[in-house]
Amino acid sequence: MIEDQRCLEPNDRKEREEELAELVEEILCQLTTAHWMEQLEASSVVAGPIYDMERVYGDEQVLAREMKVTLDDPERGDLNHIGNPLKLSATPGSIRHRDPALSQYSREILARHGYSAAEIKGWWRGRRWQRFSCGEFPGSFEMDTSSGIQLAREADSSARSHPSRGNRILNQT
Repeated sequence: MIEDQRCLEPNDRKEREEELAELVEEILCQLTTAHWMEQLEASSVVAGPIYDMERVYGDEQVLAREMKVTLDDPERGDLNHIGNPLKLSATPGSIRHRDPALSQYSREILARHGYSAAEIKGWWRGRRWQRFSCGEFPGSFEMDTSSGIQLAREADSSARSHPSRGNRILNQT
């Protein structure tokens, strides 16, 4: 491949990216990852294998740095999480629970921002909430897909404020 006239220049390789990827994959699949790692290291190529999550959590370096944290989840049982990469002796960090489920705290947050229990209950009746992220919006938001109400978690200045509560509603269709 190194002598192939179609691959001499970077632009040529870019034009044939898919073709080359298939060819490289075909060649790499003929031998083991260990073989290729040995060959690459012998040639001073900085490389590493791509692991699935089972192999990640079994890696000796991951275990030595305590980067595997197992948490007990009441709904799903034991869950593996990535540990805190910062290892501080005076103030060690820890991961004590999993991330919140979709809309787990939405009712509490809405109540804290002045919405009444009746308003919240009305929104929840028959609603399907989904979490979104958008490049135009610096943060995430939840959207009631049945009514089109988007509640901002971190809104930018283009979001319009709710007149009586200061909460930001990005769009209501």
